[in-house]
Amino acid sequence: QFGEWKVTKAATCAEDGVQTHTCTICGKEESSIISKTGAHNWGSWTVSKEPTCLASGLETRKCTICGKTENSSIEKLEHRWSEWTVKKEPTFSSDGHKFTKVEIVFKEEKLYALKEAMSKLGITGMTVSHVMGYGMQKGHTEYYRGVAVETDLRPKVQVDIVVSAIPVRDVIETAKKVLYTGHIGDGKIFVYDVENVVKVRTGEEGFDALQDVE
Repeated sequence: QFGEWKVTKAATCAEDGVQTHTCTICGKEESSIISKTGAHNWGSWTVSKEPTCLASGLETRKCTICGKTENSSIEKLEHRWSEWTVKKEPTFSSDGHKFTKVEIVFKEEKLYALKEAMSKLGITGMTVSHVMGYGMQKGHTEYYRGVAVETDLRPKVQVDIVVSAIPVRDVIETAKKVLYTGHIGDGKIFVYDVENVVKVRTGEEGFDALQDVE
């Protein structure tokens, strides 16, 4: 005559339990298996690593019965962009053309040879200025009323050309070929970005302003 069952080992999600009862007359003990519950009783998810725009996060939850833990990945976040900030102003007109100014400083005797070479290249306009300056040549000696006078500045010619359709590299290489002698004083070439071009007479801007069409 057995008494009531008593649980000696509780069943969990992963392991069977055990229950026993004892005969009230002879004291014999009998055991029985309690089947494992099978399903975990999960607690709430806890974030252990916050997600960012560059890396996924991680969250963890724990079974309240057996203590087993489970991890889950949290998808990385979308980028949250700020307002655009202009770091460099564009040098293109509204029609998409880029303008470049090529400034060439050289000896005056090469002017007409350079002008002819640029015309063959397709250059239809240039600005010519007479300037004074010095580089590695430093100054030179001139004579005034028979007296030697040291001068720091030497006469040069400066040609300014703004190009768009013609490749800048072609202009530079043509100028180098015409001006080269291999001696100090052959000149310098400077290249600048130009934001826009405006023709005063017609009000045209950009590429159209560079066209010499009446």
